[in-house]
Amino acid sequence: MFSKVLIGIDGGDGGLDALALGRSLAAADGELVLAHIWEPAAGIVAAATGEPHPARLAEELLGAAARGLTGPYRTIARPAASPGAGLHALAEQFGCDLLVVGSASAQRTGRVHLTRDVRMALHGAPCAVAVAPAGHRTAGRDIERVGLGFEETDLCEQALVSARGLAAGLGAELWVETVVPLVPSAWFGGPFTYLALFDDIAGRTVEEARERLEARGGFKVSIARGAAAPSLLEFSSRVDLLVLGSRSYGPARRMLLGSTSDAVVRDAACPVLILPLPVLAETEAHEAAAASEPVAAGGS
Repeated sequence: MFSKVLIGIDGGDGGLDALALGRSLAAADGELVLAHIWEPAAGIVAAATGEPHPARLAEELLGAAARGLTGPYRTIARPAASPGAGLHALAEQFGCDLLVVGSASAQRTGRVHLTRDVRMALHGAPCAVAVAPAGHRTAGRDIERVGLGFEETDLCEQALVSARGLAAGLGAELWVETVVPLVPSAWFGGPFTYLALFDDIAGRTVEEARERLEARGGFKVSIARGAAAPSLLEFSSRVDLLVLGSRSYGPARRMLLGSTSDAVVRDAACPVLILPLPVLAETEAHEAAAASEPVAAGGS
């Protein structure tokens, strides 16, 4: 569970969906930070026309969103060049470990819809990011089944540890899915002349993947064959929260979505949580650097 959750309140249904998801993912003693970002130009227009200043409107908006909240929370409104930039700055300032944004589209209830603002909030985030699908707050859908997209890498092992803790905190069942390519990586032949042999090779790959996952224990296993993104999208329809790990980082260790996670988030059928996984990679880099340094020989 997350100790300090930053929630983007945009004045529409998406912000309320984000608030509902953020409350679900926050620790019992965690703090919620409700934030509204407004464009500086709106303040200039308000001063010139005599209309209400966006800071005052934001105060009313955040007050309405916070009504009925229990536990520690704060509200904050700031001008910024874009909602994404403003939310990223606030996440760093307050040391938030999760940023939650919403996705609202009347035609896509129950699905994530990446508007330009939502996409900018995802890319370059300094912490974990969760996206609530449209209508999440009214769906009446508790998080009873957490799903993790998994591949056998050290970084995904970290994601598995995090997903276990999250599922335990939510009192939810953990499902882990790995995707086996339709064409095994060991296949270097030409056209599929021997289809029976190909099916046998693929079948053994699936069974081996299942055995390796089941050996870890403590969760349900799902194996899919095919391309990663379509398989994980189908998986998202069978869980209440889909967890993905991000290995891609840009300048200053900011998160960048890879092609698979970007495609999954764009059309997921449930909330998606993207975990940044830099810790192990940095540890391995330090260990490699230390191993390459000359070691002074001892003597008497």
